[in-house]
Amino acid sequence: MRPERRASAGPLKQPLQRPQIEPQFIDNGKPSLSRRFVVIRRAQIHPCQGLVIHAPAFAEEMNKSRRMVAQQSAQLAAAGFTVVQIDLLGCGDSDGEFGDATWQAWIDDLLLACRIGREHEPSAPLWLWGLRAGCLLAAEAAQALAEPCKLLLWQPSLSGAAVLQQFLRLRAAADMLGQGGKGVVDQLKARLGAGESVEVAGYVVGAALAQALQQARLTPSAQVSQVSQVSQVSQVEWLELADQADAPWSPAATTAIERWRGEVPRLQTLKVVGPQFWQTVEIEDAPALWAASCAALLGTGTGTTAAAALPVGSLAPSPPA
Repeated sequence: MRPERRASAGPLKQPLQRPQIEPQFIDNGKPSLSRRFVVIRRAQIHPCQGLVIHAPAFAEEMNKSRRMVAQQSAQLAAAGFTVVQIDLLGCGDSDGEFGDATWQAWIDDLLLACRIGREHEPSAPLWLWGLRAGCLLAAEAAQALAEPCKLLLWQPSLSGAAVLQQFLRLRAAADMLGQGGKGVVDQLKARLGAGESVEVAGYVVGAALAQALQQARLTPSAQVSQVSQVSQVSQVEWLELADQADAPWSPAATTAIERWRGEVPRLQTLKVVGPQFWQTVEIEDAPALWAASCAALLGTGTGTTAAAALPVGSLAPSPPA
């Protein structure tokens, strides 16, 4: 299912002359660790097509993805969207260290970004754009919103437990080089379960963050409003990268997508050819993902329409249900 296409005879979009990037510090009003760094990219044409709030990936995946996210934000702004990027608690230029972070604090940061964005775009459609574990954050933030939203999901992590397991394996791999890797993941989990913090690849992870991450799931039931018990999500654009346009969807992703398809009014899935930039050794780009995301948010991103705008073979529609 797709959103309705925009009529070709609608109001003319007018270019705007205003700063493209507005970096600023925002205080969330809490007694400590209250300052958050925010980058706002204002829509460069009028009327604004939507307000997009980015939920970043976890730990080193976030750092590997900074260029891809910045470039996508710039392209969305050029296409008429206002984009808000926030450094979560303990990340980037915001207050605190990574070890200070909790899952709820990060959700609160996303909600803060939504409020800041609404000061600039009070009526534009709201999109939460998640990357990897950020999709889990976006899903939970949607629960607490007082308005409906749409989701743009980049290579979504389906389970926080899997994210934590993969992250802890980095420590195990490092310890194995020193002949001390046997049982490392289990030992780290035991320490977290006992309320300790652990250090992995230079990141200190607190027990509270690990416990909440372990419980996070990307399921449609997470989208039910805590207040109204009605789904807050009206549309999902689910994009994944692959080496080939005809790469199959994983069984886990297929199962998750079918669950969402039964709960969300509009759902579109798409395979895009490109590198898994969040885990490559060198910083890499996936240009087809930028184009596919812009097309998806503009409502022109069906498999056939989006494929026509990109090099042959760069996109593939999702398999039949």
